[in-house]
Amino acid sequence: DNKAAKSSVSALGTFLGILSKAPVHHSIGWVQQYPLGLALPAFGDGTLLRSLDPGVLDALDKGRYLFAVTYPALGDCYISDSHTLDEPTSDYNAIERVRTMDKAVRGVRKYLTPELGGSVYIDKDTGKLQDYTVKHLEGVASRALEEMERAGELSGYRAYINPDQNVLASSTVEVVIREVPTGVLRSLKVKIGYTTKL
Repeated sequence: DNKAAKSSVSALGTFLGILSKAPVHHSIGWVQQYPLGLALPAFGDGTLLRSLDPGVLDALDKGRYLFAVTYPALGDCYISDSHTLDEPTSDYNAIERVRTMDKAVRGVRKYLTPELGGSVYIDKDTGKLQDYTVKHLEGVASRALEEMERAGELSGYRAYINPDQNVLASSTVEVVIREVPTGVLRSLKVKIGYTTKL
């Protein structure tokens, strides 16, 4: 077999280089931003991308593999997607989702940790957290997320603290954070045709 005699060079270094260059919310499969610059995409056994049946490539994609792909009318090749090995329906189904969440967690921790050991004030009539304490801690928890939203890394967020928590009994304040990620355009469906008038 002629293929066995050929050596192949992995594109893993190129994939990782693009990943290190990309902002956390970018898909490494973004065609406009991240061309691979590879002359002839192939698989490790020497099989050229162009010689594979589209059904095989679809099966590889559904199996959540990453590989080089080409597109008609474009002269370069690109990373097929940014799948992780998580379930396709998971919040962490793509590299950019994992990286964005990791950045948010690190940021929230950076801003909230200095609050440990601090005072939290209780409304003497209701036993609930004072409104100004809730607003302060929600604001602190939101700082990193606000920075990420301004940078385009999140579509939105909300930090919420339930004022009914019994902090005097637990010395714990639970903060619930919800994030709306940025989306990724993974496919296009274009309808085109003639008409007699617009």
